[in-house]
Amino acid sequence: MARKRIQETADILQDAVRRVAPSRRDVDTEGLRRYLGLPEHDGFVDDGRVASALTEMRGLKEWAAKGARELAKAVPSLRRSEGEEGAVSWSVRVCLPLLDDGRMELRLLLPPTPQMLEILHGMAIRNDPRHRFDKFKTEVDRVERETGKSIHRVVNQLREDVRADLAEVGSGAASYAEHMDHALRSRQYEFSPDLVRALPDKFKELRARAKKLAGQDIGIRNLRERVGFGTYIDKFRAARGMTRHIVFHMGPTNSGKTHAALERLAAAEKGAYMAPLRLLALENYEALCDRGLNAGMVTGEEVFGDNGATHVSRTIETADLQHTVDVAVIDEIQMIADPDRGWAWTNALFGIPAKTLILAGSDDALPYVRRAAEAANESLEVVAFERKTPLVLLDKPVPLEEVKAGDAVVAFSRQAVHEQREVLVGLGHIVATIYGALSPRCAARRPSASAPARPTCSSRPMPSAWASTWALCNGSCSPP
Repeated sequence: MARKRIQETADILQDAVRRVAPSRRDVDTEGLRRYLGLPEHDGFVDDGRVASALTEMRGLKEWAAKGARELAKAVPSLRRSEGEEGAVSWSVRVCLPLLDDGRMELRLLLPPTPQMLEILHGMAIRNDPRHRFDKFKTEVDRVERETGKSIHRVVNQLREDVRADLAEVGSGAASYAEHMDHALRSRQYEFSPDLVRALPDKFKELRARAKKLAGQDIGIRNLRERVGFGTYIDKFRAARGMTRHIVFHMGPTNSGKTHAALERLAAAEKGAYMAPLRLLALENYEALCDRGLNAGMVTGEEVFGDNGATHVSRTIETADLQHTVDVAVIDEIQMIADPDRGWAWTNALFGIPAKTLILAGSDDALPYVRRAAEAANESLEVVAFERKTPLVLLDKPVPLEEVKAGDAVVAFSRQAVHEQREVLVGLGHIVATIYGALSPRCAARRPSASAPARPTCSSRPMPSAWASTWALCNGSCSPP
């Protein structure tokens, strides 16, 4: 008797793909096998099902790349994660604040309901996040509402425990709230009956640690007061003699936080912008000039504009702590924690006499900003920004041979920058090199794409703690 030949399912599917989609050369037959739920061997399936599966898989891939992101943005409580082969999994995050101001959020993760999964599947197949969106949003709202009701007794008890802790720590209440808020923001609990029973015990550990840290902060604050920290703040008489309002534009890179701050700055009668780098100071000086404002710029090495300029762009170390302005913007406020240059941000934060002081930076700076506002007894408004476009990490490095016009190549030594520039020039690119020792006027130059590459800028030492160095394609500014 002839022995039956065992076939690999992937080979069977490969033959089927050739028949139903001969132009497709990028089909992952192993992924197709798993999508169809076939065994590894002798997994036979008709061509019509293979064709349908290929269409569905392409739609799901497009859905994961675009539609799923749009849906997650439209429904903030929806959380998505991508698994193997671009498969998207979903969960609903329910946030229950323990303080009246919205801080100390208890974050619970719940799986989608069957009705939500049905609508999500329809959206994915059509690659249309608007498909039955209203019904989907209604179901999400219902889940959030029902979850809050089911756990309200435990949450109310946690709120009472937190209030008792705040009363116990006294002057360390702000520090306690900050540590609890930070701890809870880094935790997400999967909702279940067991979790509801365990939450009080889990919170005991968090509360105990927050109280301990608050006590340590009180000790540090008392020590600072004894060595003159309070006196330090009071030395900025111009700022202490007025009522300032602090606004923190908090968000990641490319979230529009600095742009929004500059809009308010440009609308003011008098204003100032503080930058961490001379190049940024120049960039925003030119932006203010382009708006038709009487702008000036001050750095440690250069001064542009009239003495009576209404809007001045500065490096942070040159902040004017004497003359009152309507709006002042301090960029990259998280640099206040830098051990070498943080003093400049501290001086500006406490000392700039501005009616409205706008700080722009990442959420890492929020604890420092809150402490500063409390120490100076000034009002604080936090405005959160989200990234405008997704940040995508490539799966593999890009060799210099594949760099395209408009790309930026970053290196971390001047020698490496020049070596990479030589390679790029040899590949036919017009290249600019920019690094800390170049003056901002030189670094900001952008000739046309047809301009020949030629050395036009000299370099000189710059007393800066910023050591990043980079080469930019399609420019012409380079050291001699």
